[in-house]
Amino acid sequence: MTHLGEDFGALFCAVYHITNEGNFEGENIPHTISISFDDIKASFSIDDQTLQSRLQEARHILQSVRQQRPAPLVDDKVLTSWNALIIAALAKAGRVFDAEEAIRMAKQAMSFLETHLVQHDRVMVRYREGDVKNLGFIEDYAHMLKAYMSLYEATFELDWLEKATAIAENMFELFWDKEKGGFFFSGSDAEALIVREKEVYDGAMPSGNSTALKYLLMLSRLTGRQDWLDTLEQMFQAFYVDVSSYPSGHTAFLQGLLAQYATKREIIILGKNGDPQKEQLLQALQKRFMPFDIILTAETGQELAKIAPFTKDYKTIDGKTTVYICENYSCRQPITDIDEAMAQLSLS
Repeated sequence: MTHLGEDFGALFCAVYHITNEGNFEGENIPHTISISFDDIKASFSIDDQTLQSRLQEARHILQSVRQQRPAPLVDDKVLTSWNALIIAALAKAGRVFDAEEAIRMAKQAMSFLETHLVQHDRVMVRYREGDVKNLGFIEDYAHMLKAYMSLYEATFELDWLEKATAIAENMFELFWDKEKGGFFFSGSDAEALIVREKEVYDGAMPSGNSTALKYLLMLSRLTGRQDWLDTLEQMFQAFYVDVSSYPSGHTAFLQGLLAQYATKREIIILGKNGDPQKEQLLQALQKRFMPFDIILTAETGQELAKIAPFTKDYKTIDGKTTVYICENYSCRQPITDIDEAMAQLSLS
């Protein structure tokens, strides 16, 4: 009441559950849980507009009082791995909900990471006020890979696949255990340790190995990198004991295992950008949950071949958008009828 006065103070306390004895373990935590604004308006004989106006004025008064005290410390560093995860989430939201603003934000955030947190082709851990520190760990690389892959899925821009491929190559070079399989937590260029640990347990965030497995498997299929697929098979053996003894603690890793052995398709779509038939099909694919299918699209097979060499002989037919539906790189006859393609993909 000291700062708000009797009338404003009584209203504010009623709305935010402020009491003499405290509303949580002897302290007052302002909240509106279970509040009935109709009861408040009736109790104070005011309408909705007056209620909102008085509350807004009360908040401004209290804010000005609060600004006279030292502000609490804020953890304002930028972490690569956490930002990469939110980039992936924004890209997925943009794809599913056709929200261009979410995709724009994802691209902007990725540009910041690439500008400030990648130094001499080495991903770093954190940034704060121009200061960049610590060589990136496997989780930084794995989550960056996830972000790149998510941006590709949201936009079908091949540049994101090229960047994903580059970071994947660095991951294998810096972190891969050539003797037993799996990715070490720290890179080979980091400070020498007595033991280089490997983490696969999924805690508050998925482990670096779990995320790496899932998205490297996807990238390997998109690019036709059979050598990567063969190498990644070692991870199932390397972590077999850990995962099988406590499956619920390794759910992200199990997603990778499921992706490896589930029935899956490769969908290659060739056609001119802006072609209504092509756009119709791509939009339908974007909104459908097809976790084990991969989609490659460009104007020509030669364009795709820069990132996925196995597509170099794929061609459009009669200048029309052409769809190739394959399973394990064995393809059906190419389709130029978009309705038929959507029917075969169960999109219609």
